[in-house]
Amino acid sequence: MIEINLAQYQENTATYYITVDGDIIEDKVEAKYFGIEGCVTIDGFYPGSLEDMKKSALRQYKDAKIERKKQTMYKLGQIAQLVYGDEVPTNILNQLLINPLSGLGLMSKQGALKSADQEQLADLMSSIDMGIMDGLKNVPSTIQGSFWLGYYHFVKAMELGKKYTIDDLKTIGQALYGERWQTDLSNALGLSDARRIRQWLAGERSIPFGIWQDLAAILKTKQMQMSEILNSITIDNGLAKSLKLTDC
Repeated sequence: MIEINLAQYQENTATYYITVDGDIIEDKVEAKYFGIEGCVTIDGFYPGSLEDMKKSALRQYKDAKIERKKQTMYKLGQIAQLVYGDEVPTNILNQLLINPLSGLGLMSKQGALKSADQEQLADLMSSIDMGIMDGLKNVPSTIQGSFWLGYYHFVKAMELGKKYTIDDLKTIGQALYGERWQTDLSNALGLSDARRIRQWLAGERSIPFGIWQDLAAILKTKQMQMSEILNSITIDNGLAKSLKLTDC
């Protein structure tokens, strides 16, 4: 069930709270009216009716939930590689792919988790979305693929973990966010605060293997953003290129 509730209206801006089955999709969605009744914007300038707004909210909700499932399966693949390497027992593998929560329970029951690097395992486990995990049953093959991506990517992550150092972490952090980079980087990595980064820098905790791939993804995103900005201000034939907003 989709509900759109008008929370506030000032001048030409209406603020809505959107929920799908009780889950908030956008804490606040600014809907700007351009003189045409029912014309709103979502995440930018988007002409449409409130019915369009409902459809868009439902689509965003479904897409976000699928993405969360894929991310969870990806992390499970990493855990399987960390614990078993290239020899995951068939019964464990089948459960992890079809009923992940049952698979983790079986791994714990058999004592397999105790044999893994506990710091690396703790970091991976803390990043799993347990709210999604509880509902992951009879996982379709389209989402199972993310498990195998995580499984094989973790091999590369372990290689990178041996190659890069604390100095590389400092270099990347400063390149991304400047001198006061630790808090911003911790937010980008989904950490609760910058304390974990300070522990890495002090050598009190090892840097998780997967962090280097996360950093690579952040760098690529920043590179794309910078390229877009550069293209928008590049002088071409004496005229400055600029981004244009299309009115409703």
